[in-house]
Amino acid sequence: MNEILSQMPGVTSDELQNSIKDSAKLLGKSEEEISEQIIRELKNQKELGEEEQKSIQQRKIDSKLNKSLENQISRESYTLGPAKYNGDVFYEPASTFSIEYGHVGIYWTADTIVESLPSTGVRSISRNSKSVESGSKIFTFSGVSADVKNVASNWAYGRIGDPYSYNFATNRLTDCYGAKNCSKLVWAAYKETAGLDIDKDGGLGVYPKDILYDSRASIYTEY
Repeated sequence: MNEILSQMPGVTSDELQNSIKDSAKLLGKSEEEISEQIIRELKNQKELGEEEQKSIQQRKIDSKLNKSLENQISRESYTLGPAKYNGDVFYEPASTFSIEYGHVGIYWTADTIVESLPSTGVRSISRNSKSVESGSKIFTFSGVSADVKNVASNWAYGRIGDPYSYNFATNRLTDCYGAKNCSKLVWAAYKETAGLDIDKDGGLGVYPKDILYDSRASIYTEY
């Protein structure tokens, strides 16, 4: 329990214990099995985060060798660009209380995003007001129609005002219409409206990187 809590800042011991109990009952597994699976998924997210940071640092080093890009690479942040389609997703390698889960949000329009943050819950802002760091990406989902993407984006927009949840560990099993973190918002938008599971491993929790690495994710902008 303590191992999980150390990687889930914001979640209380009682909240975690109840989440494990509910998940065990729903899936017909023991609480120990659920706890072990959560730990495995958290370990995988940590490893992905470490690999991501190494890749970002190497890219910066390689790019600085190119003098023509020196001024561009020296910037620490970038204004988030526009989407090709409503329902496209942006990803940034942000951390939550030093945990490298990353962050995702969905485009309601080409220039308007919807995201869930600890400080605000689900909100909408102009993408021009959103700064992202190196390693951030914008992507769409291959093989998914523009109509499906648009319906998903409208569902996410309709969740504005929902509170934030720090529970990533079992967020696939929690109510889509209650409190939600960033990846639950984006995942639920497609799951609820089109039955699409944009989660690469389908584990107990859907994390930002699970959405980024879904087989249908097609990146078209990188920072």
